[in-house]
Amino acid sequence: MLKLLRNRYFTMFLRLAVAAFFLWWVLRDLKFSELTKLTWQGILLGVGSAVVLILTQVVLTALRWRMLLGGQGIQIAFPRAVSLTFQGCMFSLFMPGGAVGGDVLKAAFLTRETPSGHKVEGVTTIFLDRVIGMMGLFLLVLIAAGCCLPQILQFDPKIRLLTLIMVTVCLGGILAGLVLLFQDLFFRIRIFALLLEKADRLAHGALTRILASVEVCRRDRKTLLWAFLMSFLLLHPMLISGAFLIIWSITGCPPPFGGSALAFLLGNTASVAPVTPGGLGTRDKVIEVVLTAVGVEPAAASLTPILYSIAMLSSGLAGIVFFLLDMGRIRRGNDN
Repeated sequence: MLKLLRNRYFTMFLRLAVAAFFLWWVLRDLKFSELTKLTWQGILLGVGSAVVLILTQVVLTALRWRMLLGGQGIQIAFPRAVSLTFQGCMFSLFMPGGAVGGDVLKAAFLTRETPSGHKVEGVTTIFLDRVIGMMGLFLLVLIAAGCCLPQILQFDPKIRLLTLIMVTVCLGGILAGLVLLFQDLFFRIRIFALLLEKADRLAHGALTRILASVEVCRRDRKTLLWAFLMSFLLLHPMLISGAFLIIWSITGCPPPFGGSALAFLLGNTASVAPVTPGGLGTRDKVIEVVLTAVGVEPAAASLTPILYSIAMLSSGLAGIVFFLLDMGRIRRGNDN
């Protein structure tokens, strides 16, 4: 059984099965008759608007990553950064490994184009880029939860517990990120310094290089601050806006802003866990239960995350175009 669980295709099948179960759970009680203002035009407008915002968000994410690469002295063209970022998003959605799988394949492409002596540093920027993005998301979750605390306390006990657990995880994630970024203080503690030394020996010195690379990024405080502010003030709010427009388009009226923002932020937080491909299903269920808890009509609360996932998957297809272009470029290079 253990050998079977290690099989990536069997694991992928299990993750798809979990995603299918959660999607069924979201859709099982959906009654379109309750959505009196639902139209095909509204669906297309909402999903189309979300796709535009998601695509724009990916392009800006590539800009954030390129900023971090520049801080390491690694220069790649902006179109190339956009191509690799889209491909990473595509692999995160459609390949085993989820977000980690997407990052690994993105790193594989990058290392072939990074000068010798900077390969570890280049890969580290991918890891650091994701850490910064997650810290921006987690901080927004904490702010939204603080603003909606009276509502959260009135939730159904199970939903309230789920919300508080996720908020606690976000707080822990922010603290872990701060430890990484301020490692020089953390590793002054002898026990942690000894653990780092042993782990580094097992990794043949790679861990020290990664931490040193993060330290170099941390010294470039301006770039790091701009990268975080992009995540916190622009990138994650764009995703929230896309989901917000979907629910507005299918109901004909704007949903409660604070509660809806909390639902979408918690859903995106749930998608970080590598339980299902690209967070499909887990994100949808969390969004549904929290939207219902904050007063959105049940039918709209069920349909909104499904349409949002369709927008996410549609945006991810752009990565296939970039991947095919890359494969064509590699073949032409081999032929020459």
